[in-house]
Amino acid sequence: MSVNKDGEYDDRELILSRLNIVIDYMQSKAVNGRVSKEDKLRLEWFKAFVYSCNVFSQIKRDVDVELLAKKYELLVEEIRMLREAKKV
Repeated sequence: MSVNKDGEYDDRELILSRLNIVIDYMQSKAVNGRVSKEDKLRLEWFKAFVYSCNVFSQIKRDVDVELLAKKYELLVEEIRMLREAKKV
């Protein structure tokens, strides 16, 4: 787990790590499980697999947006500092 700028723990890394394990397990059950292809249980495994993939994707997207926002703020601050330095 990492610590954010406010000193709070960021649990997203832990969640993503566990989701990776769950997604691998569900994919295995959906594709290689001991149920017949016509069985409704296989369909439920696929639904759970797709749902977990969506959750994983949303968390990753949130992390990416946060990183972009931080980079943007750093660039804005750097531009402000450069403009102030030119005035002096």
